[in-house]
Amino acid sequence: MNFEKLYINGEYVDSTSGKFIEVENPATNEIIGRVPRGNTEDVEKAAIAAKEAFKTFSQTSLDERVEIMEKFADYLKENLDEIAELITKELGSPIEFSKKTHVQSQIDRVEKYIEIVKDYEFSRRDASALIV
Repeated sequence: MNFEKLYINGEYVDSTSGKFIEVENPATNEIIGRVPRGNTEDVEKAAIAAKEAFKTFSQTSLDERVEIMEKFADYLKENLDEIAELITKELGSPIEFSKKTHVQSQIDRVEKYIEIVKDYEFSRRDASALIV
C-alpha cells in the first residue's frame, strides 16, 4: 500500500503541498510511516472529482452497488491480518482488539448492509400514495 500519495479521481497523486505528516506508533514512539499533508487545493480537487463521479455512479444499479460492497467485504476478509497490523501500529492497540473491533466489525457491518439491501422495499404503494 502506498501511504505517501492521495487517492483522487481514481488514481494516487502527490499532494500539492509537498508536505507530510509522520505517523507514530504510540506504543513504541517509532515513526512507522508518513502521509501527505493535504491542503485546500487537494480538497478542492477531491471534491470536484467526487461531484463528477456522482453523475455516473448515481446511475448504477442496485446489483452493481451490491457487487462493489461484496468485493469490499472480500478485500477486508482477505487482508484482515495486514489491516489489523496497520491499525495496531497506528493506534497502539492489541492485535486481537484491532482484528475484532476495527476489522471484523466492519466486515460484519458491510455484510449486514448487503443482506438488508437485497430485500429492502425502496418504494411501495399505500392506499393513496407512493412512498419512496
